[in-house]
Amino acid sequence: MRLPVLALLLLCLFSAAASAQTYRCSTNGRTYYSDRPCTEDAKLQSFGPTDNRVARVTLPSSGQAAPRAEEHLKYLSSECAAISEAIRTAPARGVRYQDVNALRRDYDSKCAFEDRDARAKVNNDRQREYQQHQARKEAEARDQKQAMAQRERCDGMRDVIPVRRKRESQLDARELDSLHSLQKTYNEVCLKG
Repeated sequence: MRLPVLALLLLCLFSAAASAQTYRCSTNGRTYYSDRPCTEDAKLQSFGPTDNRVARVTLPSSGQAAPRAEEHLKYLSSECAAISEAIRTAPARGVRYQDVNALRRDYDSKCAFEDRDARAKVNNDRQREYQQHQARKEAEARDQKQAMAQRERCDGMRDVIPVRRKRESQLDARELDSLHSLQKTYNEVCLKG
């Protein structure tokens, strides 16, 4: 029976860390593992655990960082997310090209539909965020437009009231009621706050 590629990759990664003492050494750009300390001309990259119960895997010191995790990962099943993360971090961990290709084939065969659904959910999330952003912008623009119209209305009332007051003695009863109503509206609407 064939072991899944992911299990094989994980077995390879942890086999070196599971020994009593493992030294990861580098000489002239070549990396090798040893159960003995690195020689003087070799550079120590990592030192494995002395206790089999504590296994650690260290990333190579090549300076290559793994790319940022994709947003759709949160919508994948744990198996597909694990394979995707193994592919994403493979170059930073020094995984061979053939193993990465095997992981990609495994991911494509097991997770293609799930990946498409997860990416669609991320697109829906982005679309919803964009629509909310647009709605906020439109509400702000509407509020600014209403505030500007209110300022213009108040400015117009403020300009008309003194002119009518100067002529107050010449106004008839209907025009006086209109002036008092205008002053009341101006006080309630424009002088609030």
